[in-house]
Amino acid sequence: MANDLVVIDSKLDRFLESPPSEAIRLIVQEYQIAYDRPAFVMAMAAKLVVLAKRGAKC
Repeated sequence: MANDLVVIDSKLDRFLESPPSEAIRLIVQEYQIAYDRPAFVMAMAAKLVVLAKRGAKC
């Protein structure tokens, strides 16, 4: 599962470099095809925590 989280985290980093509407579309699309949805949700939650701690508005 740790490897899955690393892969998902790197994908989320790439998605979040896109404009917000495109990032949302890419994240939803990735969730829909994700093999391990709980891992995807866990990685997304962790990413939101990191962004919030950096001062980003989520």
